[in-house]
Amino acid sequence: MRGTGLSVESFVPGTATILPARPAAQAQDLAALKSKTVEFSSYFSRIQVSLRAAFCKSPALQADPSELIVRLWIASSGAIALAELRQPTGVEERDRAYVAAMRSLVVGQAPPPDMPQPVTIMVLPRTSRAAAQCPPADSAASGRVLVHE
Repeated sequence: MRGTGLSVESFVPGTATILPARPAAQAQDLAALKSKTVEFSSYFSRIQVSLRAAFCKSPALQADPSELIVRLWIASSGAIALAELRQPTGVEERDRAYVAAMRSLVVGQAPPPDMPQPVTIMVLPRTSRAAAQCPPADSAASGRVLVHE
C-alpha cells in the first residue's frame, strides 16, 4: 500500500485490517520487542494459567462475552502487586469481580528481573465454562487447569 499512508495487518487468519502506516523505526521497535518477549514466554504461560484459574473460581467470571485487556504488575514474590482493566466492561460489579480475582492470583515464582512490566494480556470472550477452559464443576476441587496458547 505504498504511497497511500496506509498499511495492512492480519490479526486473525483470513482477515485484513487497514491501519495508518507505521514509520519504519516503529516497525523495527516492534520487532525488537517481540524478539525480547520470547525469552519470557514460559513465565507468561504461568501468568496465563494463574489468571485462568482465578477466573474459573468465580462463577460470575467463568463465562463472559467481553473481550478484556488486563494489565498486571507482579511483585518479586510472584503475587500481583497491581491489577487493572484497560477498559471497563460496562458492568461495574463485573469489573470489581475481575480486579478482585486478578489481585488474588499468585503466579508462584518471582518474575525474571529484566521482564518488562506491566504485563498486558488480552482475555478473549468466553461463552461457557468449557469455552473458558475451566475444569468441569465436579472436578473443580482438583485444581486442574487446561492451558491453550
